[in-house]
Amino acid sequence: MDMRMAAIFNRYGFKAGLIGVLVVFCLGCRFGSNGLVDQNSDVIKAYEIAREQERWWERNRQDAQYVPGRGYHLPATGQYYNASGRPMEHADEEIQAASFDDASSGDLVEESTSDSSSFRPRNILDQYKAATGKGPSRDRARKAYKDAERSYGEVIRTAVETQQEQLLEIAGAYGTAAKAWPESALEEDALFKEAECYYFSDDYPEAEDRYEAIVQKYPNSRYLDLISARRFEIAKYWLATHRAKPTRRLRPNLSNSSLPRFDTFGHAVKLFDRIRIDDPAGKLADDATIAAANAYFKAENYHRADQLYTDLRDAFPDSEHQFDAHLLGLKCKLLIYQGPNYDEEPLKEATKLVKKIKRQFHQEYGKKREMVDQSFAEVHARLADRDWLHAQYYDRRRETQGARFYYDRIARKYQGTKVASEAQQRLEELSTEVNRSSSRFSAIKEFLDRQGDDLPPLLENSEQIIQP
Repeated sequence: MDMRMAAIFNRYGFKAGLIGVLVVFCLGCRFGSNGLVDQNSDVIKAYEIAREQERWWERNRQDAQYVPGRGYHLPATGQYYNASGRPMEHADEEIQAASFDDASSGDLVEESTSDSSSFRPRNILDQYKAATGKGPSRDRARKAYKDAERSYGEVIRTAVETQQEQLLEIAGAYGTAAKAWPESALEEDALFKEAECYYFSDDYPEAEDRYEAIVQKYPNSRYLDLISARRFEIAKYWLATHRAKPTRRLRPNLSNSSLPRFDTFGHAVKLFDRIRIDDPAGKLADDATIAAANAYFKAENYHRADQLYTDLRDAFPDSEHQFDAHLLGLKCKLLIYQGPNYDEEPLKEATKLVKKIKRQFHQEYGKKREMVDQSFAEVHARLADRDWLHAQYYDRRRETQGARFYYDRIARKYQGTKVASEAQQRLEELSTEVNRSSSRFSAIKEFLDRQGDDLPPLLENSEQIIQP
């Protein structure tokens, strides 16, 4: 009987195995040799209590919230439970079992949905690992993690010269612990410690791969703030290295393990993006945004820089980088503008930014007044160039009304500038030409009126004017 119970537990997991054993006991106790039901059996009561507890947990589990290190917290009762719905009396000892039991129950559901699922390649591989002792094992995971923790503490206290190689070895031990107990709190801890080993051994690409794995698998990880800080430092280092010694995007890095294999600049700005996307409400989200924007600005990719400055202005209104986002955004608008023959939208947006800077940042505007005013003057000059181009167009076509409209607007809107004085001069010239043209036409009209009676009548046949 003991072997049968062990087989049930090994095959179906703790939860399903417990139910199966209770069913066996119930069938054996409820029916005697005479076939009558034994209503007073303690096993029957235990089974009914277990079934009722299971039904209660199925109804309330969706309201429970998993708390790392404690279990599943149910607000209605104020208690912590494991994945099977049992109260957690010893959280430190049972919390890992809660995560593992939860994963095992999910695997059981998937396995029971199809008779052929056990023949899937992934399941076959899992069965092979389990048969060879390399499958999921809480005990093996805990042992590997404790050994790695002990070695990590010893290495931190040793000389710096020998730390790098030893940390890489310990990283492998943490990786083994994570693989031995998937979907558990220990896996999250092991993955983070593995990433930290790579980080402190200056293998930043490998460290970022592990940080990315944690964020993808545990989006609300308790290590998220520290992961963002590590990523930020890695991105700054990659960016500084690229600026000190720029390399081509397709040129491989074959000697420095702290840098990506290709495109150091691209990996740096991508890492800034991952920080603000993975943790948009984090402390470093706005810092990563402006860092990426400044990187693109210095790389003369003004369109992408402008997008990021705009994102910072809209998404982080309380950021300490708001003034820089406005001022550098203004510069981007002027650099994006391609001339009077192209779209004027960048100039309109630049005008709005100047107004916001003067209205919202009084103290900062006082310090950067000369730069802001110079940029505003440049915006006005380019807008005047657009109006001058239109005025010249109509002037060349002898369309006096259109030309006078634009010359007049330039003279009024941009007073005190050189282009305004030129527009005013041209307006006076056009007025003189119109008056001269009007007097000339009047003289011709009067002459025709006086000579109208002496003109010969028109000939009906053009052949009459041909003399032989």
